[in-house]
Amino acid sequence: MATPITLYFDLVSPYAWLALHAVDAVAQATGRPVIVTPVAFGAILKRHGQPAPVDIPGKRAQIFDDIRWRAAERGLPFTGPPAHPFNPLHGLRLCLAVTDPTTRAVLARQLADAAWSHGRDLQQPQVVLDVAGHCGLPQAWAEAQLTDPGIKQALIDSTGQAADRGVFGVPTFALDGRLFWGNDRIPHLLAAARGEGPPP
Repeated sequence: MATPITLYFDLVSPYAWLALHAVDAVAQATGRPVIVTPVAFGAILKRHGQPAPVDIPGKRAQIFDDIRWRAAERGLPFTGPPAHPFNPLHGLRLCLAVTDPTTRAVLARQLADAAWSHGRDLQQPQVVLDVAGHCGLPQAWAEAQLTDPGIKQALIDSTGQAADRGVFGVPTFALDGRLFWGNDRIPHLLAAARGEGPPP
């Protein structure tokens, strides 16, 4: 089996939302499974001493204009969450608790859609649980994951491991030890998967 590609994401990022919609295409183009891996973007920013992009007023406006363009290009409805930034931890923990890669990818995409396409508030546990139910996850099990100490620690560990590997932003794809940050780098990711390198 081909070595998987990892996609590091956080539901708070609209660019990660777009990347989650590219997972199936990347897997098909490369012949490799894509493992979506939740990380806490805020903790990664703190680790690297970076400000959040949306904390820079001019950049915030540019980001949301850019997302509207990119979503329209992909045929994705864009509403945006009721507040941004928002606390995504409930959704991230639930994603990490799901060990089946296919189910996790579907859950992550539907949670991101809930926020970015449908304007739902992922800070509300019931919203996360509603999405989980639509993905076929047992409600009692899903609810338990939101506060499980082991899952909380697993997200901390996942975030730390990503930062240790050089991840500084989301989305980031990892292929054979190489990192490709942002949706703009997906063509480079695909070229690398074909064994091609950057021009001299």
